[in-house]
Amino acid sequence: MKTDLEHAFDELLDEEDRQQRGYQFQRWLRDVLLRSGFEVHANPRTARPRQTDLYARRDTRDYLIEAKWQRSKIDIADIDALRSRIDRTPSDVIGCIFSLADYSESAIEAVTDRRDREILLFNAEEIQSLARSPALLPDLIDDKRENLRVHARVKFARREKDKIPSEIRLPTSDLRFWSGGSEVDSIRSGVENMDILFSLEHLDPIGNSDDAEFGLRLDLDARHLPELGRALGTLHNHLGLSGAGTFAIHQTEVSWHGAGAANFLTTAASWKARYDASDVESFHHSEELYYVDEFSYGQLLLTARQRVGESVFLHGAEVEIRIGGIPVDREPLRELCRKMGNRDAFLKLCQRKYFDAVGFRYERIPLVPVGTIRSSRFGNDVAVCGIIAKNPFFRKESVLKKAGIKLGAQVEHLRSVEFLCCALKDWHDVDDVADQYYLTDIQSKWLGPVLVVRPACTWKKLVAGPHADLRGGPTLGVSHGRTRTRSKRLRRSSGVR
Repeated sequence: MKTDLEHAFDELLDEEDRQQRGYQFQRWLRDVLLRSGFEVHANPRTARPRQTDLYARRDTRDYLIEAKWQRSKIDIADIDALRSRIDRTPSDVIGCIFSLADYSESAIEAVTDRRDREILLFNAEEIQSLARSPALLPDLIDDKRENLRVHARVKFARREKDKIPSEIRLPTSDLRFWSGGSEVDSIRSGVENMDILFSLEHLDPIGNSDDAEFGLRLDLDARHLPELGRALGTLHNHLGLSGAGTFAIHQTEVSWHGAGAANFLTTAASWKARYDASDVESFHHSEELYYVDEFSYGQLLLTARQRVGESVFLHGAEVEIRIGGIPVDREPLRELCRKMGNRDAFLKLCQRKYFDAVGFRYERIPLVPVGTIRSSRFGNDVAVCGIIAKNPFFRKESVLKKAGIKLGAQVEHLRSVEFLCCALKDWHDVDDVADQYYLTDIQSKWLGPVLVVRPACTWKKLVAGPHADLRGGPTLGVSHGRTRTRSKRLRRSSGVR
């Protein structure tokens, strides 16, 4: 489970006021030093008339410490400013900078070129590791000092490689998003202050919507995306996740939606390319990551926040597992908790499942498709299992009312997202063209902080492709969107794996 320092660090990253955030970071760092066995003084006078954040002492060694949180990289000017402070102190005082922004090459060179007054640099990854284990700090300092003195280099904690190790097996997705005539990793959608996650699977696969449901929450020790990938692989190995997982990445005014664990990690990693391709002028310093999947006896939601900008890392990563009732054999879950470093985790009764469903009359709400979702669930026989459509409710409260959706209902939140990812009740071939799609129903369910939504639709008639009815009559026995058994290639999907 997360330590209080980790929770405080997450709250620190959520602070919007830059000045207040700086003060909180300084206080948080002071707590880390105290728990590492240091004697700490705030705002010391040792470097007068220069002001300094912290002065710390441990094992007869003294440290002058600066806590930095700024948008730009730490550069040579920041190093010179700290050096001017330690030059006013006794010769054995060591300078330290703890920064959540990265360091420029000139800053690192300034540290290695002049080692008569040692300055140790700590990056965001190392700071975050101290939130979980503050006792690591003395050894971290010794390692940095040795590298600076003996090898004349600034050493940072080893960053994880970009690739997930080959032994980690992510769930294989059978879903592909298509738009503009080609396959895409994700679909970009406008959004208004509401985190929506689409699913193509029924949202109540584990029993009646009124049944009791239990939740198991696990904290993930993931600071970078490869670590998150390893966590997903471990969850898949223990639970057997499906091939129908979907994801959403939310910023303030834009979101990205797609399918598959591998696509989820790839899309999250390409945050700069996503932002460059968007017409949004400014972005929040963090984005929300969501991945939902199911397994044989429940559902899983993975959430995390990704810090973007000069320093990129994850925080607040966790997974919530929902199951219907308490399993007879709980040993597999106990083993999963041990494997994920959550030995103290426990099943908790969810008082309500927050599941809702609303249906619509035949052809009442037509949809305008902008893409398709294809499934290879049946091997090489690829079919269209869903569509990406313009949201008829987007910023239109009047349309919600006309559709019979009451104000205050969960589905009302759909008006905040530009596009819908809809499950197709009656699948058709990729070469078939329908004259019209329309909504049939919408399921919604709260999972943790995100509203998971499953809009479902069907089509009226196929007008082009191998199964089109050129005479204008019912197509291959298809009437009112219900596929009959005359076509082997047209299948009706129940949404249950």
